[in-house]
Amino acid sequence: MQKTVIKQIRTTIAVSIVVAIFVLATGCGASDNDNRIVDLDKVERISIELFDHSEKVFDGGDVGKVVDVIKKAKLTKYESVQDAPDKAPLGRIAINEDEEILYYYYEDEKSYIEKPYEGIYELTENIDKLFSEL
Repeated sequence: MQKTVIKQIRTTIAVSIVVAIFVLATGCGASDNDNRIVDLDKVERISIELFDHSEKVFDGGDVGKVVDVIKKAKLTKYESVQDAPDKAPLGRIAINEDEEILYYYYEDEKSYIEKPYEGIYELTENIDKLFSEL
């Protein structure tokens, strides 16, 4: 009887260790590249208000090009803890008529998109170049 109990305890401990290792190895399903800036599938219109007082509006096919650049942005370890970035933003991105507001800026030769109170994402493509081409 006692051997059976000890065997069950060992089996339970072994299974628990295997499960814990699996959970730690997979990161509980999270991804370093988890991009939740906005629900990008529902974007119909994007308005870019640059801080030189110019504005660009994208709808139709151009929205897809802007969305593709935003989708590739990678979540950084930095947090967004205020209404607007403490960096000098280059532009304000309004998605679907101000439904979502993002800011973009440069720091240390890298470009970022910040969603207030949710996260800071590093862009992998030059968004200014895209805006000038469209």
